[in-house]
Amino acid sequence: MSLVRRASLRDADQLAGLSSQLGYPISKTELTRLLEDLELDSDHEIFVLEDQEGQICGFVHVLVAKRIFLEGFAELGGLVVDQACRGEGYGKQLLEAAERWSANKGMGEMRVRSNVTRTVAREFYLGQGYLDNKKQTVFLKIL
Repeated sequence: MSLVRRASLRDADQLAGLSSQLGYPISKTELTRLLEDLELDSDHEIFVLEDQEGQICGFVHVLVAKRIFLEGFAELGGLVVDQACRGEGYGKQLLEAAERWSANKGMGEMRVRSNVTRTVAREFYLGQGYLDNKKQTVFLKIL
């Protein structure tokens, strides 16, 4: 039986490893600092999923997004399931936890941004009832 729970500082090392699997390497120290910051922000939540042995097999970061010209909405900041744990329904469980949290926050919709090269992720979200709503370009400038 798996367990979805809120992330804690003691999870930083495993979350850093999972972030690397997603393509975003981060040190345990930096991730700990980010977790400390997000613990103080009620518009962000991170859930982890533990398998029956208590190992963290994935996490999801969900947040309330606010724009001056739009009604607030929930957005996934990231979702990753360990490569060794995929195919067990853990991604669906994490996504459902994020959706429940968002609904409890009064959000009427959830948005997910996914790189077009992540074809497996695209199929996953479509399979969970998400619509391919928009294509856009992300501009970046190093400051």
